[in-house]
Amino acid sequence: MVMMHNQSSAAIYNVNIGNFYATPDTVNCNVHDTIIFHWVIGNHAIDFSAQPSCATLSYHWDVNSFNNLDTFVVPCPGDYPYLLDGPDDAGNVTGLLRVAACTRVNTSIVPSGTFHICNNNLVTLHDTTTYAGATFQWYKTGTNDTLIPGANSHNYTPLSSGRYKCVTTNFCGDTTSNIDTISVYNAPSLTITGGPGIVGINTYYDSTGSTGTSTILSNVWIWGDGTPNDTTHFGNHNPLNHHFTTAGHDTITVIACNYNGCCDTIHKYLTLSVEDINNQPVIAINPNPASNSLNIHTFVANTAVGLYDLTGRLIRTLPVKNAADQDNIVNISDVPVGLYIIRVTSENQSTATKLLIQR
Repeated sequence: MVMMHNQSSAAIYNVNIGNFYATPDTVNCNVHDTIIFHWVIGNHAIDFSAQPSCATLSYHWDVNSFNNLDTFVVPCPGDYPYLLDGPDDAGNVTGLLRVAACTRVNTSIVPSGTFHICNNNLVTLHDTTTYAGATFQWYKTGTNDTLIPGANSHNYTPLSSGRYKCVTTNFCGDTTSNIDTISVYNAPSLTITGGPGIVGINTYYDSTGSTGTSTILSNVWIWGDGTPNDTTHFGNHNPLNHHFTTAGHDTITVIACNYNGCCDTIHKYLTLSVEDINNQPVIAINPNPASNSLNIHTFVANTAVGLYDLTGRLIRTLPVKNAADQDNIVNISDVPVGLYIIRVTSENQSTATKLLIQR
């Protein structure tokens, strides 16, 4: 016997017929399956001694040549004895078709329930049907069911919020699964920009999504050089500055999470030369342009900072702490608007940068 399944899930059974034999002589099948009798040897006729209760046709074939095929599509359940009648009753063979009732598939989807997920960690739904030849179609449900084009396998991964189900079909009809409710939230999307020494690092967060839900709740900068992690800088605010002290390879890692509990992680891989280390500024100033105050971050101790006009005249000395890695808030509200020069002097370096004051 050879059994095949097509997409409607009806099966095809092959029975080989010869003098005194039928292989197999008993066929266990389902409603709507097809039986093909292959007449291999001899001339035969076939009669069903018990007619299907749901049929009005009389099943009888006379075959008078070799290698002919007779096809019988099973219409309803029951046991159907048949007689393979050879010439002059020679080579007669009896057989039986045992037909089970047509049964729709049992189906469900797992995992099941209500899920709150992030768009960078989606869940894949799985239809548990194991019936060979069954077909699948996933739907997004609501006031009306919306067919999802191309979603016709055991598995489906929802990309947006909604209620989802799978309709599984065999020859007996459709079966609808349970419904899963999926809420998909946007995760932060991180990028890092900055020079070789990563002075003035900017971290950008994707602000898509509902107002308030994509706001960063927590983040951490892991510098990878043994210095303490930074958990204070968020979003598109002032650049975050870090001063490396050793040349070589390093990895910066940033982890940020929003109010939906969605997180993103990004890595920046660095190769720092001795020149990179030596050329790092000893302070970082922001904002620039400034209005009424400045934040001067000193990376090294014993740093002197002066504010000069474009003629080189010292306007004032800006007070900073003598320790390394310090934030210094300086009031400049009484300094007129305009373009100035900030000169920085440390034990090993003297640098200058422009500062624009505007209101």
